[in-house]
Amino acid sequence: MIDVVGRVVGSRSPHVTEWHVRRENYVVVAVECERPPMRLIMKLEVPGERPNRRLDAMAVIAGLVRAQTVVPTFDVIAVDVSREEWPWEYLIVTQLPGVSWQALYPQLDASSRADAQVQIAIWGTSS
Repeated sequence: MIDVVGRVVGSRSPHVTEWHVRRENYVVVAVECERPPMRLIMKLEVPGERPNRRLDAMAVIAGLVRAQTVVPTFDVIAVDVSREEWPWEYLIVTQLPGVSWQALYPQLDASSRADAQVQIAIWGTSS
């Protein structure tokens, strides 16, 4: 992971600050770089862990959300699903401040989850 981040952003000093998901075929990790100063989230996946997850589609959707709504979302730094250089696919994005949906989701009951998703959808369509 550190090699990938280092090569992609040109940083010589990236380091892991937090593991969000750590499975054999899927990893989500927070990485901080000093030069250039960046806080990033990196997803690495060996294809097949979850067939419906597509890192390239996530990158496209984030770009559309950023361009067409007021919903704050990450900047895509890099995405590669070719597996030409490494045996996994990766997505590197900027880290946003606040509580992640992943951290909040398990704390909510089904009704609160549905309400939150409606609020996110409404907020994203307002200008």
